[in-house]
Amino acid sequence: MAHAHDIGSQIVAPGGVIPQNQSGDGTINGATGIDRTGFHSAKLVLFVGAVTGTPTSFTVDCNLQESSDDGSADAYADIANSGVTQVTAASTIVEQDIDLADVEKWIRPSIDVAFTGGTSPTVDVTAMIILGGADELPATAN
Repeated sequence: MAHAHDIGSQIVAPGGVIPQNQSGDGTINGATGIDRTGFHSAKLVLFVGAVTGTPTSFTVDCNLQESSDDGSADAYADIANSGVTQVTAASTIVEQDIDLADVEKWIRPSIDVAFTGGTSPTVDVTAMIILGGADELPATAN
């Protein structure tokens, strides 16, 4: 039985983007879609670690994407207002609460990295999705 003070029974963390060292500009998408059926809210968390290659500046953006069929025929597309605050400094964690009321069945995080200057710049990044507002408790991943 779930209790109000038992947060572990009310959320699940089904995945995201595994930790990666991004070399140069690029986009990293969650390897697999997450079935959000039965959950009505999410928290998207972006972790930005060490930066190498002495770029003049860099940006890391992360948002949630949706698809009705895990990208088979319906390509993943950005969800409006689902992005975290843009990161411009190493060793930073940012998060965004997302209402899933009108979101399609499948979701995934997408990270965009851009560098200015530097010699072969890299940055360590990862993202996690936490689902809450479950229809049934204790919450379990689909």
